[in-house]
Amino acid sequence: MNLVDLTKNLVEIDSHFLNESELAKFIEIWLKDNTDCEVSIQRLENNRVNLQIKKGKKEKSILLLGHLDTVPVVEGWKTDPLKLVIKKNKLFGLGAWDMKSGLSIILNVLKNYEPENFTLKVGLVVDEENYSIGTHKLIDSGFCDDVNFAMVPEPGFEHGENGITIGRSGRATYSVKIKGKSSHGSKPDKGVNAIEQAAVFINSLKGLKLSSSKYGSSAIYPRFMTSEANGYSVPDECIIEIDSILVYPDTADSVYSKLKKVSQEIYKSKKIEYLPEINYKKRPTPFYSPYLIDEDDAFVKLTKESVRKVTGKATLFYRNSVADECIIAERVKIPVVTIGPSGENAHAASEYVDANSMNKVYESYMEALRRLDEKYS
Repeated sequence: MNLVDLTKNLVEIDSHFLNESELAKFIEIWLKDNTDCEVSIQRLENNRVNLQIKKGKKEKSILLLGHLDTVPVVEGWKTDPLKLVIKKNKLFGLGAWDMKSGLSIILNVLKNYEPENFTLKVGLVVDEENYSIGTHKLIDSGFCDDVNFAMVPEPGFEHGENGITIGRSGRATYSVKIKGKSSHGSKPDKGVNAIEQAAVFINSLKGLKLSSSKYGSSAIYPRFMTSEANGYSVPDECIIEIDSILVYPDTADSVYSKLKKVSQEIYKSKKIEYLPEINYKKRPTPFYSPYLIDEDDAFVKLTKESVRKVTGKATLFYRNSVADECIIAERVKIPVVTIGPSGENAHAASEYVDANSMNKVYESYMEALRRLDEKYS
């Protein structure tokens, strides 16, 4: 089964996050029918599963990582999002680019590549588009303990099949509670309006010093705000959700400390009446830390040479977005790169992947694995 046909089969199985089981079962059967890989099922809560796959039995391991889930269908599709439609070499369908074409690449690599000097490991995980529960569970199981290097065929974004992502930004979200003092609405001057206090806090964030480098800059921004007063009253509480883009060396904790410092400064200077309460927004997994791999890393050089041989061009770049790669880089502490195909409209209507680009990415992975075999011989 070629890349396009397999991608068609994968797209036509709905696997939006929390609903990945049918796709996992299809892939499990496909692997047993088309490869001699060792396939293990890692069971998570609510009948969700990761697939842990091994090919070869050598001491050193290389990891290919993919996610089974997509985002839910959004409005605006002109075709059935769960039916692959081919138009002038573009494959339209939900998840076609992010990342069922990548899954097709991984599965064909497993079918066609025979590692000689390393074990080829593949983790196909759930929940990447949500809280990344699957990747954390994969790591918790010890599956990645002996892995030296990881590659992920997520979308290639602006550089397509020529791009190699060697770093990503992180992300953390904070909840800020701003207190006020209620009063009757006919006498607002007798109270302390929590919304007005929140405006002071938000404006104070403009002077916050965050990290900046040639790869981009950290940023924070208010993403959500809610307040409510009982009856005809001045509101006495306002909740602000602050989101962030974290560029190395900023982390969730370092930005948290800076937010605390700003809140203490505006409170002590009496710009607001009450000290804001700042907490991390609750979630089932840790927030994402940024990472950046040295351009001179041996694995980066190897993948760059592999991509250049196949496509004629290789570009190292930094992605200003979080993904499971952030978790692999932080927790497993290995180099992880993303090499994925060209396409458009990830998480949007009319998502598509370029078929020619997908074939080139597959060839780049096969070339990189051949070079890795030489490296370990």
